[in-house]
Amino acid sequence: EFPLVVVAGLGRKFNDGELKEEWLVDEGWGLCPPVLPPGRSRGYRSLPRWLAQTAHRRELAAEQIRLLYVACTRASERLVLLGRATPAALERWANPPGPPTSYDLIHASNPLSWIGPLVGELTGCPAWTGSPTGTSRLLDWTIQGNSTLPSPSTPTPPTATALQSDLVQ
Repeated sequence: EFPLVVVAGLGRKFNDGELKEEWLVDEGWGLCPPVLPPGRSRGYRSLPRWLAQTAHRRELAAEQIRLLYVACTRASERLVLLGRATPAALERWANPPGPPTSYDLIHASNPLSWIGPLVGELTGCPAWTGSPTGTSRLLDWTIQGNSTLPSPSTPTPPTATALQSDLVQ
């Protein structure tokens, strides 16, 4: 355990590139090529390909949930979760249709898709997305819009004077 744990990048998409490939290799289903009808230049996914893809998607989700669980359970005092979400995602999280289903867990594009819909219930503040900051018994949150974030394309390097004064303090 650590007093402070920071988990960043929760808004980044999972690496599921192999699931989008035309051919898929699976331990149980073997080589899963597309079905190519006569006279056509492009095929479609076969049943074994679909089944293998579904199994791989479940395994990917299970591994990502495990990693998030491990990260979240290592903090003894404070856990900081950081991620970027679209305004549309914030709107969905403000009024979730209900608890996440297994389909929602398996087809989530990033860990923030699991956490966001639960924040309203965890905080006891269903309108949490409407305020830039908030506090509840369990957690504090801050929402920063694009206008308040520094631009990554124009970094401002520290001056020698600023570095020297930081070292002196």
